[in-house]
Amino acid sequence: MEVLAVLEKKITTLVGLVKDLQAKNESLKKELVDVQEEVVFLAAERDQMALKITAFEEQEAGQREQTKCMVDSLISDIDVLLSKEHQL
Repeated sequence: MEVLAVLEKKITTLVGLVKDLQAKNESLKKELVDVQEEVVFLAAERDQMALKITAFEEQEAGQREQTKCMVDSLISDIDVLLSKEHQL
């Protein structure tokens, strides 16, 4: 009889541990869903930032090209003025 009591106690303990593990498993599943949702949100945010960076880089390249053209034009104008001054 004593062996049955010990066995019953071990089974009760085992059932309790299984229930605890099942509860922990459910908690982890919910946490996983939350983390997956956050990953999706962050990926979308990353994609938006990448688009903004690309647009900014294109705008910056355009401004650089425009500045280069203006400087080249200014240098050309200065060269023309200097050549006219030397002719006088």
